[in-house]
Amino acid sequence: MSTKLYEPVYDINALRERLEHYLEAMNLDNRKVPLRMVLFNEAIEHVVRACRALRSDRGNILMVGSGGCGKGTILRLSAYVCEYQVFTINTSSVYGVSNLLEDIKTMYRKAGAGGKGIVFL
Repeated sequence: MSTKLYEPVYDINALRERLEHYLEAMNLDNRKVPLRMVLFNEAIEHVVRACRALRSDRGNILMVGSGGCGKGTILRLSAYVCEYQVFTINTSSVYGVSNLLEDIKTMYRKAGAGGKGIVFL
């Protein structure tokens, strides 16, 4: 994990350009379906808050809101900025408690033994 400096931002447009660069890079790196996001001021503020929370010691964040309002999009971009891996559960009609426990074990191995930052969506 690279060390990134926490710096004050005085120009929201410069921050918007930097986040647009991250969004474009993320879409080129690992997205089958490109993530589309309009970086309006409030969205930028949420990404910055999420990054700050994730990068703090034992950092975590709980996003609450109605479905389709962009929580996952904000967290995916924040995870990319922080160089964290996104871990999601692929549920199906046969997905049960044992599958959930196995997925959680896998996630803990990556985070604990692997020393990698994980965002669990």
